[in-house]
Amino acid sequence: MTEPDEDTPTVPIPRVSELVPSSVGSPSATGDPSRPTRRQTIIGVTAAGLAIVIAIVVGVLGAAWSGHRDLVRDYEAAAAKLSEARLAYEQADAELAESRGAVRGIAALIDPIAAMVGEPIPVAATEALVAARDEATVSVAPPPPPASYEVLPDEHPDALSDEALRAEAPRLTDAAERLGTATAYRARLASGAAALAAGLGTAFVEYTDAVAARGAELIAERADASAESRMALQSAIDALPGAETEDVEEIVASAVAAAADVIASSNRVRIDDAASITVVVNKHRPLNPIDYAPELVWADVPYGWEPEFRPEAAAALEEMFAAFEAETGEQLLAQSNYRSYDDQVFTYNSCIENLGYTQAERACARPGHSEHQTGLTADVAAVGWGCLIQECFGDTMPGQWLAENSWKYGFIVRYPDGYEHITGFAYEPWHMRYTGVEVTTDMHERGIMTLEEYYGLEPAPDYP
Repeated sequence: MTEPDEDTPTVPIPRVSELVPSSVGSPSATGDPSRPTRRQTIIGVTAAGLAIVIAIVVGVLGAAWSGHRDLVRDYEAAAAKLSEARLAYEQADAELAESRGAVRGIAALIDPIAAMVGEPIPVAATEALVAARDEATVSVAPPPPPASYEVLPDEHPDALSDEALRAEAPRLTDAAERLGTATAYRARLASGAAALAAGLGTAFVEYTDAVAARGAELIAERADASAESRMALQSAIDALPGAETEDVEEIVASAVAAAADVIASSNRVRIDDAASITVVVNKHRPLNPIDYAPELVWADVPYGWEPEFRPEAAAALEEMFAAFEAETGEQLLAQSNYRSYDDQVFTYNSCIENLGYTQAERACARPGHSEHQTGLTADVAAVGWGCLIQECFGDTMPGQWLAENSWKYGFIVRYPDGYEHITGFAYEPWHMRYTGVEVTTDMHERGIMTLEEYYGLEPAPDYP
């Protein structure tokens, strides 16, 4: 700093207090200098109010945002429950479909097996298997779908309004609960269907056991069959225990075929045996010995001629007569029954005398060729009805009943209408021949009318 020249005039520097008027910046020339001015008061009040407003706004906005986040969290929790419920439902539905599919699969395997008939298939075993199939298939009918299968809104929850969030969260929770109920129901059904499938498997095992047991019985009963046919049947029934379900049809079919061979082989022996109930007697096949005489008993039935029969035929005739009376209130009559060789000599000669040779050959068997000599035949009439030993008997109620029902008791109408070219004898609706229920049932089910056709024999219209 330079020193002032001596020539330079000196100007005194004023104080700050001297430059500010005494009336500015103080309430009065004589007031307290620390007290705020009016302007400062206004500014302070305004700032304080603005701070309060800001605090209130921030508080409100913060509370609103917090409430919105709570609504979003509630929505997301409900949505998660619904998603979990959906997954559980879909799993239960898939398990139910699998169990129902197992039942339907086994049922489909049963259908062709149920259609098989004949030895060695017991009818009762087939009926039990079919009943199990029917019960199972009815029980696994598909359940109705759930009342609703709710979907989530397309929008992100942050994009939903509070009102929408409040409405959607309870709806989704309710949907999850309803799906849970449907899931539990399907789980129970799936468990039940699995049990039904297991039950069908057990029914299959019981069926195959019954077939195998009957096959073994048939082999024992038909010991006179060829060794080859019996071995084939034994091989088939040996394959049944433990067989895969899908293989049972083929095995049973082979058992049926083998059993048919066993029976046919046995019958080739039995139909020649005069003592057999399946013996076939016709114009080509005389009894052997020709004067054969069976063991006889009396049948306890109404009769016109001594009711002597083989014991098997007598018991069956009593049962058939009793069934007819119980069903109709009428009585059948055993008109002409066992005739010995000598009796048939007399009968045949009487026929020639009364009818002439040609007609007698159609109506009366030669001695040794008569079924009456077997003790297995009855000429049946009905008490109080006409058409005794006449074709018109077939048009009466008793004749029609016998034609429709005699097979149930082991009898057939031996000389049916329209088969004289095979049997050699004219229509005789009264002539009932006993062959046993096994044979007559098979003939009835297969629609076979004559023993010649059943055993594959040549027709016998005339004597050689």
